[in-house]
Amino acid sequence: MTNLRVATVTPTEVLARHAPWDRIKSKALAVALNTDPATLAAWRYRGVGPAPISATQKTPRYLVADVVRWLLHQLGTDASHEDVLRMHFAQLGLDGIETATPAQLRSLEAVFSEPG
Repeated sequence: MTNLRVATVTPTEVLARHAPWDRIKSKALAVALNTDPATLAAWRYRGVGPAPISATQKTPRYLVADVVRWLLHQLGTDASHEDVLRMHFAQLGLDGIETATPAQLRSLEAVFSEPG
């Protein structure tokens, strides 16, 4: 069996480059994970690694929050979507984000992810 190369970046590094609500293509994900696009293809084929949003697309896209959750899982920590949002907003320096409710986090996500 082929030994697949593993990602060598942290969830924090991924969130420094992309917002949790971003959808990125395989090439951008490979760059973010410091791995080869062929590794991502092998992971998809084997059903390991971060899951794409839709496997039926010609060019798979990944939700950054799912990638961060996958990285955290690899480190032995399970995290919710809200946990990933909290991490991202904490990096942005938002005060009081530690005590924000899931509904408040989703509201912030909606505001920050709006175009323009």
